[in-house]
Amino acid sequence: MGDLYATLGLEDLTYEASEAQIGKAYRKAALHFHPDKLGDAITEKDKEVWLKIQNAYDTLIDPAKRKKYDSSMPFDDKCPKKEDFTTDARFYELM
Repeated sequence: MGDLYATLGLEDLTYEASEAQIGKAYRKAALHFHPDKLGDAITEKDKEVWLKIQNAYDTLIDPAKRKKYDSSMPFDDKCPKKEDFTTDARFYELM
Protein backbone atom coordinates (compact mmCIF):
# COMPACT_ATOMS: atom_id res chain seq x y z
CA MET A 1 0.00 0.00 0.00
CA GLY A 2 2.90 2.35 0.65
CA ASP A 3 2.92 5.28 3.02
CA LEU A 4 -0.23 7.26 2.36
CA TYR A 5 1.00 10.28 4.30
CA ALA A 6 4.17 10.46 2.17
CA THR A 7 2.05 10.19 -0.98
CA LEU A 8 0.41 13.46 0.00
CA GLY A 9 3.66 15.03 1.19
CA LEU A 10 2.74 14.73 4.87
CA GLU A 11 5.49 12.33 5.94
CA ASP A 12 6.65 14.74 8.66
CA LEU A 13 3.20 14.88 10.26
CA THR A 14 1.82 11.37 9.68
CA TYR A 15 -0.98 10.60 12.15
CA GLU A 16 -0.78 14.14 13.57
CA ALA A 17 -1.98 15.68 10.29
CA SER A 18 -5.34 17.42 10.59
CA GLU A 19 -8.19 16.98 8.12
CA ALA A 20 -7.47 20.51 6.90
CA GLN A 21 -3.82 19.65 6.24
CA ILE A 22 -4.82 16.47 4.42
CA GLY A 23 -7.28 18.42 2.26
CA LYS A 24 -4.71 21.10 1.47
CA ALA A 25 -2.08 18.50 0.55
CA TYR A 26 -4.58 16.74 -1.70
CA ARG A 27 -5.53 19.96 -3.49
CA LYS A 28 -1.85 20.77 -4.01
CA ALA A 29 -1.21 17.31 -5.49
CA ALA A 30 -4.30 17.62 -7.68
CA LEU A 31 -2.95 20.84 -9.20
CA HIS A 32 0.07 18.91 -10.45
CA PHE A 33 -1.18 15.39 -11.13
CA HIS A 34 -4.91 15.51 -11.92
CA PRO A 35 -5.54 13.94 -15.34
CA ASP A 36 -7.48 17.02 -16.49
CA LYS A 37 -4.45 19.22 -15.74
CA LEU A 38 -2.12 16.99 -17.75
CA GLY A 39 -4.40 16.77 -20.77
CA ASP A 40 -3.03 14.86 -23.77
CA ALA A 41 0.44 14.64 -22.22
CA ILE A 42 -0.73 12.15 -19.57
CA THR A 43 1.24 8.91 -19.32
CA GLU A 44 0.48 5.58 -17.66
CA LYS A 45 2.90 6.54 -14.88
CA ASP A 46 0.96 9.78 -14.34
CA LYS A 47 -2.26 7.75 -14.07
CA GLU A 48 -0.65 5.48 -11.46
CA VAL A 49 0.53 8.47 -9.43
CA TRP A 50 -2.94 10.02 -9.56
CA LEU A 51 -4.58 6.77 -8.40
CA LYS A 52 -2.14 6.61 -5.46
CA ILE A 53 -2.94 10.21 -4.52
CA GLN A 54 -6.67 9.52 -4.78
CA ASN A 55 -6.36 6.36 -2.66
CA ALA A 56 -4.30 8.21 -0.03
CA TYR A 57 -6.86 10.99 0.21
CA ASP A 58 -9.86 8.64 0.27
CA THR A 59 -8.28 6.64 3.09
CA LEU A 60 -6.96 9.49 5.22
CA ILE A 61 -10.02 11.74 5.00
CA ASP A 62 -12.40 9.00 6.18
CA PRO A 63 -12.09 8.67 9.99
CA ALA A 64 -12.77 4.92 10.07
CA LYS A 65 -10.38 4.11 7.21
CA ARG A 66 -7.73 6.41 8.66
CA LYS A 67 -7.95 4.80 12.10
CA LYS A 68 -7.56 1.36 10.53
CA TYR A 69 -4.59 2.55 8.43
CA ASP A 70 -2.90 4.32 11.35
CA SER A 71 -3.27 1.24 13.53
CA SER A 72 -1.34 -0.78 10.95
CA MET A 73 1.68 1.55 11.13
CA PRO A 74 4.82 0.50 13.05
CA PHE A 75 4.65 1.40 16.72
CA ASP A 76 7.47 2.02 19.18
CA ASP A 77 6.32 0.29 22.34
CA LYS A 78 9.62 0.43 24.24
CA CYS A 79 9.30 1.61 27.82
CA PRO A 80 12.18 3.16 29.71
CA LYS A 81 13.38 1.45 32.85
CA LYS A 82 12.57 3.06 36.18
CA GLU A 83 16.24 3.81 36.81
CA ASP A 84 16.44 5.72 33.49
CA PHE A 85 14.41 8.60 34.90
CA THR A 86 15.21 10.16 38.24
CA THR A 87 13.06 13.29 37.94
CA ASP A 88 9.69 14.13 36.46
CA ALA A 89 11.40 16.21 33.78
CA ARG A 90 13.58 13.25 32.75
CA PHE A 91 10.50 11.02 32.58
CA TYR A 92 8.82 13.36 30.07
CA GLU A 93 12.01 13.62 28.01
CA LEU A 94 12.05 9.85 27.59
CA MET A 95 8.38 9.53 26.84
